[in-house]
Amino acid sequence: MNYSITILDEDYPKRFNNYYRPPLVIYYRGDLSLLHSTGNNISLLNSKSTCNYATEALLQIITGIATGGVTAVVVPVTDGGMLLASHAIKCGLKVIAVSDRALDSDDYSSIQKAALQDILHSNGICRRYIFVRLYK
Repeated sequence: MNYSITILDEDYPKRFNNYYRPPLVIYYRGDLSLLHSTGNNISLLNSKSTCNYATEALLQIITGIATGGVTAVVVPVTDGGMLLASHAIKCGLKVIAVSDRALDSDDYSSIQKAALQDILHSNGICRRYIFVRLYK
């Protein structure tokens, strides 16, 4: 089931208010408390064109940070990002998966769909945010 919170809701993560253009609406599945966490989170980016060397380096970084007090990793919902997410779960980390598409979209690959389910089963969170720009 998908949930949503808006910038006006009490559960909206307070630290998001410090963003230049905070998302007005956040759609999510999973453990919302991860977005409120003040623990050590780290974002890992892995584009579609990332070479094998970069992917291997990121996997080693995840293995190393799992023992260094990091509470969660933030990854994009791409095939590469989902590879990193799966490895982070195996290392005992929570995962925050971020997408700009609907969480129940048919546009996700089978790799992405399977990894999103793994993230939810490991008490992670998958979130979609929408930026609304207001113009004068």
